[in-house]
Amino acid sequence: MRGRILDAMADFILARPWWIITAALILAALAGAHAAINLDLNADTDDLIASDRPFMSEYRRFLEDFGDLEYIYIVVDAGRDREQGERCVVELVRKLREIEALPGVSGWIEPAEQLRIATRAMPENELEGLARASEAIPLLLSKPDAAAAIETASAMLRRALAPDAPQERREAMGAAAVLALEQIASTPEMAMAGDEPLPRRFLESDTGRMLFVEIMPVKDYGTLAVIAEPLRQIRAVMDEVRPQFPDVEIGLTGRPALQADELATSDRDMRRAATLALLLCSGLIILALRTVVRPLLAVGAFLMAGAWTYGAATVMIGHLNLLSVVFVLVLVGVGLDYGVHMISRFNEFRAKRPLSGALRGVMRTAATGNITGALTSCAVFFMALFTDFQGLRELGLIAGVGLLLCLVAMSFVLPALFVATDRTPQTVRGDMPTPIELPMRRFERALIDRPWHVLALVGVISALLAVLPGGAGFEYNLLELQSEGLEAVEWEERIRKDSVASTWFGAVIVDEMHEIPGVLARSDEMETIGAGRSVLDIVRLDTPERRRWRDKLQEAADAPAPVDPMQAGDAGRVRRALDDALPRVQGMAELARMASPEDALALKSLHARLVERRRALDEDPESTLARINEALDVAGERLRIMLDGDALPLREALPDALREQFISKSGRFLVMLHPREDVWEYEPMERFVADLRAVDPDVTGVPITHFESLGEMRDGFVRMSLLAILCVTVFLMIDFRRIVDTLFTLIALGLGVLWTVEAMGALGVSFNLANFFALPLLIGLGVDGSVHILHRYHEQEDTERRFQMGATRRAVILTAVTTAVGFGCLLIAQHRGLRSLGVMMIIGSVACMAASVLILPALLSARDRVQGTLARRRGERSG
Repeated sequence: MRGRILDAMADFILARPWWIITAALILAALAGAHAAINLDLNADTDDLIASDRPFMSEYRRFLEDFGDLEYIYIVVDAGRDREQGERCVVELVRKLREIEALPGVSGWIEPAEQLRIATRAMPENELEGLARASEAIPLLLSKPDAAAAIETASAMLRRALAPDAPQERREAMGAAAVLALEQIASTPEMAMAGDEPLPRRFLESDTGRMLFVEIMPVKDYGTLAVIAEPLRQIRAVMDEVRPQFPDVEIGLTGRPALQADELATSDRDMRRAATLALLLCSGLIILALRTVVRPLLAVGAFLMAGAWTYGAATVMIGHLNLLSVVFVLVLVGVGLDYGVHMISRFNEFRAKRPLSGALRGVMRTAATGNITGALTSCAVFFMALFTDFQGLRELGLIAGVGLLLCLVAMSFVLPALFVATDRTPQTVRGDMPTPIELPMRRFERALIDRPWHVLALVGVISALLAVLPGGAGFEYNLLELQSEGLEAVEWEERIRKDSVASTWFGAVIVDEMHEIPGVLARSDEMETIGAGRSVLDIVRLDTPERRRWRDKLQEAADAPAPVDPMQAGDAGRVRRALDDALPRVQGMAELARMASPEDALALKSLHARLVERRRALDEDPESTLARINEALDVAGERLRIMLDGDALPLREALPDALREQFISKSGRFLVMLHPREDVWEYEPMERFVADLRAVDPDVTGVPITHFESLGEMRDGFVRMSLLAILCVTVFLMIDFRRIVDTLFTLIALGLGVLWTVEAMGALGVSFNLANFFALPLLIGLGVDGSVHILHRYHEQEDTERRFQMGATRRAVILTAVTTAVGFGCLLIAQHRGLRSLGVMMIIGSVACMAASVLILPALLSARDRVQGTLARRRGERSG
């Protein structure tokens, strides 16, 4: 049945080659155009994870609430020169804010932003003191001149000292008078600032050595690098600023920068390796097959299949993700091999038969092997659909469909191209051996004569590889896959060593602010959790008492001013007002001496500063009066900012650099729990995630999604491999209908994979997220080679001729060598993960090829010998 179908395919190709070629070209053009217009690139790493996973659902709700909190950080290591570091940050921020692609740039918290949250941030005793002095607030908000302010304060003092006034009223008047006079005695820099002037508060590490510029760039997930252009502009600014501050180190890090650098490096490495691989593999195929035209026809058919695959991906999914973009590597690594087998057998048959006979021969042999090999390889990739990792699912679907389309192209289009371009005269000549063919034929003789020796040698080699030191584990640390010396990696490590907090954090979300202390208390009990950051780092927990004092301040802000701010007094009037107020201040200090020594000292200090002001008015009245009025203006302005901020909802009052991080637009609160250990390593990350979940089972954040996705990729990798072996077994049974043939193929495949894993361990190469999909590729390659060897074996009835593999063996060796060379070009890659992929594919291609062309024939020869021996014994008994 299968033979008749293949003959019918050959007859159709012979009769209508140009129909097939034209239809394939039109379909390729339409598919390619459709993909070029409609196929999107989704570079969002979050979309690699299935959205229905519980941990991902929590993370997406977190993103909906708080938005993107993955910032780029410029790190300024000021060393001992803090002033230089701050000046450097100011210059960086100034230049970065001019860039349109950087909508969020923060390097500090401005004094006005600190004032905006002052009533929520100050200790309760200070808030109470300010509220008790609220009688002075309308006066200060009106920005009075010095004379009016002092006269009003003096009148308040008089009421405070009145013996017949209620105690509460006297205290309120005294506090208000002192608050007003403090501003008279202050400099403009110190007005309403407490004991120290209000400086900028720079974003810094725990030690204060490192200063940060926090940047939120525009992110374009429709491009591979997402932030390539913003990152280029940021680095240009850094290069411009560095010469101005030669004693300051400036670096760049943050998860977006790490990912962008990794993608840029891997993309550059892939393009270089692909170019080199194309040149080397084309040359190898042409040299090995000793023809130029037919290899180029195979490339043409492959390009058509590639265009069909892009079109299919557009229809099925509509986008490529960061994993599925590598499907082209899969097609090159496996799909092009189908063409090599077709050319090799066609050349062999065409040397002895007319065109029609050669085409029927290649369809019954190479095409048959290709069908089984392709179906098993497709099944391997389709098994990814049964994993929980979305990125792997999409890669498996696209790669599996792509391999089927490569099979169609190499089974229909390539033979049609053979027919359309065939100019070979019908000559009968032998199968001309290549230079390597004669030693291979001598080895065939050894396989036939001494198969048990070969199998024993295989056992010894396998055992030796198994006892070699090392083992192929799984490398989870993504930093270990990056290029050596990558800036973002180095600065990430420096931040971790300088601070208990890192750019990673677990996100605990609570509905009410009073829940935050409980979260922080539970996190303090956990060994792996370091710093906890929340809105309580900058404001204090609201209480009924604090709310009462703040309400009192707002009432005072709405009260009318007690003086006309337009009235101005000269220096003489100010002197007289001070002369009136000074004895009252001294009297207040005397009264406080017994009740509150601390207040008495503060009043004496105020008296001394007011005496100094009085003396300055005699020496330089104009300048001193201007300074006093300026201080009053500043005090009024700062008090207005403070009270306006107090009236705002908490989220709107927070500094711009912190607002998005701590309170969502819906009013929920975020607690950031940072790791104490290096969570790039898997074991510390596992402990950290367990401790986070002990604090809050619903915790989310990048550490959670990263940890879970690593586990799902690892589990998906194992599940995919096991299911792939099951599918391979089923397809082999369907194709050969012989249990022994299936078993021998699986043994050869298993040995190839075993040697690969053992050699990786001996060379210190681990599985990782960059090379893990090489194993499905190797399973496909190993099965494909063995299938072609077995089909060639069954073509001949004569036992001696069964092992004369000729063009089939050459094709199997050639496909393995081209795969090894193609992927081996990744050895020039700077990205260590891609380099490990190249090493793994070189080892695996050679190992699977050796198992197919050496071990499988040895097993078959051993079986023939056993069957021959048994047949002779049965004949002797019957005789």
